[in-house]
Amino acid sequence: MRRLSKSDLWSVLIITAVAGWLCYRGTFYQTGAQFYSRCWQRMHANGREANSPEQAAEWATCDETAKTAVYRHGFVFRR
Repeated sequence: MRRLSKSDLWSVLIITAVAGWLCYRGTFYQTGAQFYSRCWQRMHANGREANSPEQAAEWATCDETAKTAVYRHGFVFRR
């Protein structure tokens, strides 16, 4: 078996750090902060319209976003 050199160890460390940062940022899944920024305002708008086209687009995806966040991870609600 070959021993890992220092450059191999640094490569593994860098790849691990980048993967950790991407997970923290929510690249691979929906984070609570992303849901909050997109959908919390919509839920508390009390019938008001969106202030901008960007906000309208974000609000339009809230229901699908919530379903994805819950059901993709195996949550099933039973009566």
